[in-house]
Amino acid sequence: MLLELIHLRRLLHEIATGEEPGQLAEPAAPCVTEIHGRVHGSGGAPLPGASLTLVDAHGRQTARATSTAGGAFTLEAPRAGSYVLITTADGHAPAASTVPARGRPAVQDIWLAMARPQPPSALRPCHRRDVRTPFTG
Repeated sequence: MLLELIHLRRLLHEIATGEEPGQLAEPAAPCVTEIHGRVHGSGGAPLPGASLTLVDAHGRQTARATSTAGGAFTLEAPRAGSYVLITTADGHAPAASTVPARGRPAVQDIWLAMARPQPPSALRPCHRRDVRTPFTG
């Protein structure tokens, strides 16, 4: 049990920092990592015009891209570490995935599901009660 906890702690540290196991922690040095891949629709076909945003561990946007006609994209992570790649496209549900940046090219293919239509009840206007009328009852 103890060994499993130690292994889990090392794994979580690697995911959070982007470091290989056994590396000494040091400040993140500039280490540009190219992240590339393709965005696919729910049927597997390339999805052009998808917006991709790379966010660092502090919630700062570090890079943006738009997928090409073939669904391809390329982003650059400015430092080593773990990033979140957020992908959106019209008519599709957004997706978020974790991408490690370790100074070597990373491939990240993304599949977006079709957005669910809103039920009719969610589209009805909200009615407000007149706040000048006293509430009775």
